Amino acid sequence: MDAWKAALDDQLTGWRLRARTLTAEIARLQSERDDLEQKLKAAEILLGRPHIPEMHEEDRALTVREAIASLMQDGKSRNPNEIRAALIAAGYDASKVGTTSGAFYNALTRLIEKSVLVKSERGVYRLTSSPEEDKGIVG
Repeated sequence: MDAWKAALDDQLTGWRLRARTLTAEIARLQSERDDLEQKLKAAEILLGRPHIPEMHEEDRALTVREAIASLMQDGKSRNPNEIRAALIAAGYDASKVGTTSGAFYNALTRLIEKSVLVKSERGVYRLTSSPEEDKGIVG
């Protein structure tokens, strides 16, 4: 009976050691992922593109309005096709921003009503107060 108990104790000790090893590996991989995300964000800024995190399954609840507002935070002016293309490139559901989707144009309208975006006479959208405007570049 003592030999059986000793064998179980040895096995339990092995499992505990393996759990600690796996926990440390998970922490290392998460840290590596976070570092890579920071580097990606920095690269996007250097390239002058907005950083919109790749949308994972749990992020699918992001509304069209929230996605557009996030995209436009870089202060660049865009027409609807450019906005749509950037959202799709970032992984947003293309069916929600399609040309026949009322949700897309409703979102743009709501953002204008909430004074988040303004629409020029040329049909180009930009933030109400963009960095370009603050520098006097946009009239």
